[in-house]
Formats: sequence, structure tokens, C-alpha cells
Amino acid sequence: MPVYAYKGVTQAGRATKGFVDAENQRAARAKLRRDGVFPTDLAESASRAPARGQQKSEKKRFSLAIRRGVSTLDLALSTLLAGGIPIVRAMDIARLVANNAIIGQAVSKAAESLTEGATLAGPLRASGEFPPLVIHMVDVGERSGELEPMLAKIAESYDEQVESSITRLTALLEPMLILLMVGIVIVIILAVLLPMLQLTGSIQK
Repeated sequence: MPVYAYKGVTQAGRATKGFVDAENQRAARAKLRRDGVFPTDLAESASRAPARGQQKSEKKRFSLAIRRGVSTLDLALSTLLAGGIPIVRAMDIARLVANNAIIGQAVSKAAESLTEGATLAGPLRASGEFPPLVIHMVDVGERSGELEPMLAKIAESYDEQVESSITRLTALLEPMLILLMVGIVIVIILAVLLPMLQLTGSIQK
């Protein structure tokens, strides 16, 4: 999919720039407007797709720790918003609850963008630290006015993913731990028996 470099202004009138991926310029402009950015300059970027090494780093970015952080963040944010806490204040509290430096930094920047009139999905997408599914669901939640339940669904989904990953990891580690314990037992037995065998052999001589 083509990547477009843009310059524009937010709803608060502040200058901004960055990159957006879309099928064509019209779709790119529509995508930016949905994110609260009004483009003044839009041109297709020279690099249309990330290099192989960049693709690997993208996959690595959404690790188990990131998914756990997303789950905790969204659950806290959903609870706070449902309790009537203003979204910027709720994001500040939720990022501390998530206890993840990468997620926290991205959320801080998103909160700043919100005060400038941007949507929540836009700055989260621009940070590159959140999986595309999360961005899409947040975008849908904002459009439909159902952001709190949508955040709760994201938290539930990623919590299940994390638990599943931990279960698989435990299943993989269990045979290795058993082998390690067997090895330790064999070493202990040899350490005890070898001196006894040597002593028995010297007595027989």
C-alpha cells in the first residue's frame, strides 16, 4: 500500500506532519481528516513499504509485554472513562497503571494531541506502538460514541491472548525443566558414587 508524506494543521490550528498509508491520495486525505488533521500538502513517499528488517522490528514491537501493557491500559482507561473522569486525565492515570515505558510515552503524546483537538486513534496510530487492531477498534469506538465498551473489549481480547501465550510458553518450558532436573540428579548421583567406587577399588587392591 502506498505511503504518503503530509503536512497539515490540527483542529486547534497547530502545524503537524508525518506519514499515512492509504490506497490513494483521496483515501489518505479522508483518513487524515478522520484523525483531526487537515492536510495542506500531501505527496507519495519514496518508500512504499518497510524493509525486511523493519518488518521484523514491527512484529517484535508487539511482544508479550506490549500486549500485556495494552490490555492493562485499555481496561484502566475504560473503567476511568465509565466513572466520568475526563479523557486526558484518565489517560494520564491509565499510563501509570500500565507500567510500561513504551506504552506510557505513546499515551502521553496522544494525550497532548487530544488537547490540540486530535482524535485518540490518530496519535496512537502515529506512535507506531499499538497493534493495528487496537487502532481500528478505538477508531470505531470514537465514531460510534462507544469508546468505553470498545476499550473493555480490547482489554479482554488481549488479556486472553497474553494468557494463551503464557500457557504455550509454560508448555514449552516444562520438558526443558524436567530434562534440567534429570541432569542435576545424574550429576549428584555421579558425584556421590564415583568416590565410593574409587574407594572400593583401592580397598580391593
